[in-house]
Amino acid sequence: MGNLRIIDETGDTTVKWNANHKKEVALAKDAFDKSMKKTNGMAYIVDSKGNQGKRIYDFDPLAENIVIVPGHVPGPDADSQAQIGDFL
Repeated sequence: MGNLRIIDETGDTTVKWNANHKKEVALAKDAFDKSMKKTNGMAYIVDSKGNQGKRIYDFDPLAENIVIVPGHVPGPDADSQAQIGDFL
C-alpha cells in the first residue's frame, strides 16, 4: 500500500493506493502531478521512520511513502525556503 502526503496551503492531504490496482495508481499519480505543478513542489520518498530519502520528480507507484512539500513557502521574509524537516 502506497501513501502520498501532500502538504500545501490547504493543509495536509493523504492519498493511498495499492500498486496492484491500476485505477488507484492512476488517481494517485494524477494527485502527485497536479500537486507538483500547483505548488512547484518538492517530492521525497520517505522511509517508515519518517527519514527523508531521495528526492523524486516523477510518481513512483512502488514507493511506500511519498511526501510533497511546497517549493517555496511565503513567510515574514520573502526569501524563506521550506525544508522537508519543517513538515515532518
